[in-house]
Amino acid sequence: PFTSYGNPTGRISATIYPLSLVSQGPIAGLGLTASFGQGAPINSKQVGEDNALAVATSSMDYSFGIRYRHNLPSGAQLLGGLELTKKNYEFAESTISDQIPDVRYSFIVVSGEFLYPRSDLITLVGGADFKAVQAVGVLGDRFQVNAFGVGGKIGLNYRITDSLDVIARVHYSLINMTFKVKAPMTYRARGGRDHYFGGMLGVGLLL
Repeated sequence: PFTSYGNPTGRISATIYPLSLVSQGPIAGLGLTASFGQGAPINSKQVGEDNALAVATSSMDYSFGIRYRHNLPSGAQLLGGLELTKKNYEFAESTISDQIPDVRYSFIVVSGEFLYPRSDLITLVGGADFKAVQAVGVLGDRFQVNAFGVGGKIGLNYRITDSLDVIARVHYSLINMTFKVKAPMTYRARGGRDHYFGGMLGVGLLL
């Protein structure tokens, strides 16, 4: 297995609810969402090898889909989403590049979030998602792959002004894969797991 630590990523995302301009009914909660993220260049190393060769790694992801929000009488808010997500990891050519081929995931992501206003300034946030993995890039050329993913996040929004929030999140994601080798390949791998754990700090603009 290979790992990397610390992958600073810049991200921009937007969600709009255009139907809220023409209706106050249930359809007003239906919106569109999109995001794009670009990771800073990092190195990946083989786990447990002190002198392992570092392989330059780059990452990028984007997503788009639909979202629905529902306001509860208590002031809390429920969000549901359905998105198509692409996540790419590319590794520089090296003597071990055959062991860590480029990975290009495609997911259909079903997600849910709960936003609870703890005070006028602080809103607590929790969420979970399920990823139906549609493609795994080069790995799909070598194996018949069955894969799925799950994830979760917690955090808060801190209101600075009527139109500006500071957003903080801690998130975890797991992608589980089982492999069946395609003939005439002779790889011994039976499966794999990708783990992602990190945090996010940003600002949100409310229009």
